[in-house]
Amino acid sequence: MTAESGNGRAVDPGQRRGDLDPLRLHAAGGLSGALPGTKSIFNDDINTGAINSRTIKNNNIKSKDIRHGTITAADLTPDALTTGPAGTNGTDGATGPAGATGATGATGATGATGATGDSGTDTMGTLSCAGDQVALFDGAVWACKTAVLVRSVGMTTNTALETAGDVGRFSSVAIGLDGNPVISYQDQSNFHLELYVCAEPACSSGTNHTLETTGDVGSYSSVAIGSDANPVISHRDASNGDLELYVCANAACSSGTNHTLETTDNVGSYSSVAIGSDGNPIIAHADYTNGDLEFVTAYFMVTGIAYQ
Repeated sequence: MTAESGNGRAVDPGQRRGDLDPLRLHAAGGLSGALPGTKSIFNDDINTGAINSRTIKNNNIKSKDIRHGTITAADLTPDALTTGPAGTNGTDGATGPAGATGATGATGATGATGATGDSGTDTMGTLSCAGDQVALFDGAVWACKTAVLVRSVGMTTNTALETAGDVGRFSSVAIGLDGNPVISYQDQSNFHLELYVCAEPACSSGTNHTLETTGDVGSYSSVAIGSDANPVISHRDASNGDLELYVCANAACSSGTNHTLETTDNVGSYSSVAIGSDGNPIIAHADYTNGDLEFVTAYFMVTGIAYQ
């Protein structure tokens, strides 16, 4: 197969190795005398495929032998030359500068609803209290409260009321309707039942009365105020082992009557008296003989009229 050169001469693509010698290259305008019967090889010779990778042998034509501009990269078509093997990869270049910060992302989903806060527990709202009550906040809610006096023993006073003999055993106290205390006790020196009636609430003074003197009486005394304002005193007659009740005729107990309530067995110890809702005295006491707790009701009866 032959191809024409730029001046119309034929070029033999089967030219032998050595026919294109660097020493025979003409320096001006192309390749002169490189092939038999040619003056030069121009770009058209290459573009048409007359010279390809099989025609040009290794080292026969070098870059320094080609005049600048005669053969350029644009003159070599993909079909003209076969691609050589890839060279080794070069070293990695330096890391480039950080890129610009990206745009702000989309807003996330709404979080869960928080716990319910304080719903106004520091307000009274519709709270309505009675006239004798106050509204107080107890740390959780407002509530109506009734004021109650809280008392404790802050001080004491002691007054010697009766000093004659060995007195004051088995004492018991009650408050009369006039607000003054009355105190029952036993005179141990004489084994008498006695009652001290205070003249005023502090009991800085008063009157002592000997109520019953027959036998060994006055032990385990207990006093209460009747519905008529007169004191009643339960006690034990140790001489006979009886339960007895002394009923005062007036609030000052300047006089009265002693009654024997229970005589069976050895009774009357540790007596305690109170006034029932019907105005009658009720007495609890111990039966020593049988080891029993006993209860007695003393019923008052109208037996006449007295003038005071």
